[in-house]
Amino acid sequence: MFQGLYAVLVTPFQENGEVDETSVDRLVEFYLEHNVSGLVTLSVMGEGLQLTDDEKMRVARRVVRRTGDRVPVVVGINNREATTAAQFARRVVDLGVSGLLVMPPSQPGLETAITHYRTIADAAPVAIAILDYPPLTGKLPVPFLKALVEAVDAIRGIKLEDTPTPAKIQQLRNAVGSRLQILGAMGGLHCLPELEAGSNGLMTGYAYPEHLVDILNQFQSGDVAGAIATYSQWLPLLECEQKYGLALRKESLRQRGAIASAKVRMSGVTMNNNIRLELDRVLKQLELRGDSNVRLSEQSNSRDGLYSLR
Repeated sequence: MFQGLYAVLVTPFQENGEVDETSVDRLVEFYLEHNVSGLVTLSVMGEGLQLTDDEKMRVARRVVRRTGDRVPVVVGINNREATTAAQFARRVVDLGVSGLLVMPPSQPGLETAITHYRTIADAAPVAIAILDYPPLTGKLPVPFLKALVEAVDAIRGIKLEDTPTPAKIQQLRNAVGSRLQILGAMGGLHCLPELEAGSNGLMTGYAYPEHLVDILNQFQSGDVAGAIATYSQWLPLLECEQKYGLALRKESLRQRGAIASAKVRMSGVTMNNNIRLELDRVLKQLELRGDSNVRLSEQSNSRDGLYSLR
């Protein structure tokens, strides 16, 4: 677990701001069609912090139901208070999720962090990944992470976004060996140097997952030259998505047919015509405009109104 590409799902909303459960199904199928290793829902970029508890459960249930046993499903645990976080973790594990992406507690200190992760692990006995995202988690030094991993057996992975990520990945790998699965993120922008530094893959919702899957497969099969060529080919789009973040990612997914609307709830995240023009320019430059869009059609089974790829 925690190897390859774990696709971080956005949370689709209707134009009125309500959760779009039909697009959740479409999004799951979109990423599975592109051979990802796992799915992550209710993360920070999944706007988990902007959802009510009821909405979180609806989304998690929908993702688990649609995925079935095809790949592991990981749920983001973003509550910084241990007891509340553990209670929610227990509820989603009862749905059948395979892992948890857990944000550290807001209070600093190793003992507090150990207590936080142990409390969640005791309530929800599945694999845990640490979220290392400095804008929300603060800096998590390598010695701190090493001690935390050694103290809590359930911790099996980390989503590492502390820049420069390749340097920290190498330091953490040297400190913990193969005990911990290390996944890069940041839209895959630094995926190749992260792999060279010792990462096990990626945890990101980049809207063209097939690009990252190709890079991972080439690198892990020993075709480093091929991985470099593929990474260089798609770097303009990786940079464009990372530059504009969630708004552009949702717009790209909308254009590809994976979700119905690019609506966001996260404050300060906006899409405008200038960004759309830049995205269009990059897609035309890479000859992706109109060629990579996914075609979605309703299944004949109208009982649940789900969608399938063709």
